Amino acid sequence: MIARDMIRDTIAATLKSLADEIVSALLAAPEAVRMELAKQLLPDINPYRPISEASKDRRILAFMWNQWRVAEWDTDSFNNRPRPFWRASDLQVTSSRTYQPEWWVDLPAPPSEGKQGE
Repeated sequence: MIARDMIRDTIAATLKSLADEIVSALLAAPEAVRMELAKQLLPDINPYRPISEASKDRRILAFMWNQWRVAEWDTDSFNNRPRPFWRASDLQVTSSRTYQPEWWVDLPAPPSEGKQGE
């Protein structure tokens, strides 16, 4: 019995150490890697949706140029040959065109007025 308990404890300690190393590696990985892993491992609960499914009538939170940005659909209608694109509020137009998002989520709801000064 003692040998079995020692083996069990050794296996448990080894698995915990391995799990800690995996978690550390994942936390250090680029956001794009973590998103892809979430997409593959958690397809049913993954909050990130393909940009093709995004609503073009409101602002969204889009993953552009390796970070989350507030973006909106720009029809580019003023141009002679419009090329619609997702435009990030903090990027120049050329950067927004170059780094189009692949993933998006809804913007969180704004805080309620009663909680702002608390």
